[in-house]
Amino acid sequence: MKINNKKKKKGFTLIEAGAVVCIMLMLMTFFVPKVAGYINDAKKASIMAQAKTVVFAWETINSRETQKLGAEVTKDGLKKFENKYAEYFDLSETKGIHDETEIKTCMEIIKGSNYSFDNEGKIVLDKKV
Repeated sequence: MKINNKKKKKGFTLIEAGAVVCIMLMLMTFFVPKVAGYINDAKKASIMAQAKTVVFAWETINSRETQKLGAEVTKDGLKKFENKYAEYFDLSETKGIHDETEIKTCMEIIKGSNYSFDNEGKIVLDKKV
């Protein structure tokens, strides 16, 4: 009677491991750009909501103050009214919009204009062709 003491080898062969890696790489080429696009869309939606908050703050101030603020005023210029109108708006929720961003820029974002960010994080509206 012959006893077979050899154990079966467990695990993947090099070819099987290579095939799995190739399949994963192919799937990544399809899904990574989509996920990056979703992240970009989420950032743009966040900026849109923040721009609406800034414009709402400007409109609130202009409706209640005798001296009206122009659309050239910056987000930072609205901050001096923040304590007076704290029940209406909170500019601390608008961290994605730089303090030097003008109200008219926020209005353009709300209208759907294309924009990007410069090296300092400031919003730059894309030039109309």
